[in-house]
Order: sequence, then structure tokens, then C-alpha cells
Amino acid sequence: MLILLKCSAAGAIANGLCYYAFYDHHPTNNTVAAAAVADIQEAGLSFYSYLILICVLKERSRTAFMSLFWSGIVIMVAVRIGILTGRARDILENTNNRQGTIDHLHNVYFSRIALIECMGAFFFIENSASAPRLFPHLMKSTEIRVAVLAFVGISRSVTYSFQTTAQSATTIAGQLDRFVTTLKCLFPEMML
Repeated sequence: MLILLKCSAAGAIANGLCYYAFYDHHPTNNTVAAAAVADIQEAGLSFYSYLILICVLKERSRTAFMSLFWSGIVIMVAVRIGILTGRARDILENTNNRQGTIDHLHNVYFSRIALIECMGAFFFIENSASAPRLFPHLMKSTEIRVAVLAFVGISRSVTYSFQTTAQSATTIAGQLDRFVTTLKCLFPEMML
């Protein structure tokens, strides 16, 4: 439950920093710092499944899950560094020249989150046969989480690909992206 609260708080802080960085005028160094921190919170919900599964899975299943999970996280970190670098350079140079590349990297990032969630759901469902008492709870949790996060991931991938400016809700797609981001931030509260 603590990870859900942390994810929700991180999402709220990130949205505030996004507003600070992209909707108001501040010194360039402050904008770069706010944009960097605003971008790093998205993957936190994946650790919800991780914390449950490392306690439930045994032997080979646990090793396979941990290997796949951490491989996904390493890829996400590498993509996030690319996003951060491109965004920081655009802010420092006062341009949007890298926005197309940043959009594509975000799509890779969001799809990686979706893959990690689907993998977690697979291991939850596979493990539920060995724990019949937990099956109804795991199934409800998995169904809700996968359904909502799949919607959020797909929506963010679609809406973010239409962004013309960095994180600004200046178009309908940008406004929808901000709305879906808000839904993602509220998701942990729903799981409580």
C-alpha cells in the first residue's frame, strides 16, 4: 500500500514540476531541473507488481520474472536518459528541434511500461493456480491494473505522438495527454 501512495504523490509532484517547467517562465537552469525530475516518475507503478511477485514466486519463476523485469527497467532508464538529454538540450537552446525524437522515445518508454505490466499480470495469473485462496484477490487486482494501465499506456502513446511542443497542453492531443497523465496519478488511489 505504501508504494501506491508514493506513486500517487510522485505523480502529483511531477505534474506540478511539469507545470513549472513548461507552462510558466523561469530561469533556464530551474526549467531544466524541473523538467528532468518531472519525467522520472512514470515507471513507479511497475514496482507495485514487483513487490508482490518477488514474495509470491518461487525458484525458476522468480528468477525469470526478476530477469525480465530488471531488463525492462534498464531499457526504460536508458530511454529516459535519452529523453532527458534531448529535452534538456532543447530547453537550453530554446528550440523544439528534438521533439520528434523525444516523442518516439516516449512511445518506446510507454510501451515498455505496458510490457512490464503485462508480464507482471502473466506471472500473477500463472502463480494463482498454486495459491487458490489468493486467486480472487490477485485476479481482481490484475484485471483492474492491466485494464487501467493498458488504457493509460495506449492513450499516452497515441496522444504523446501528436505533441508539437514539449509537455505543453497547447493542442487537443496535449490536453488529452495531460488528462490521461492525471488519471495515471489517480490510479494508485483507486487500488487502495
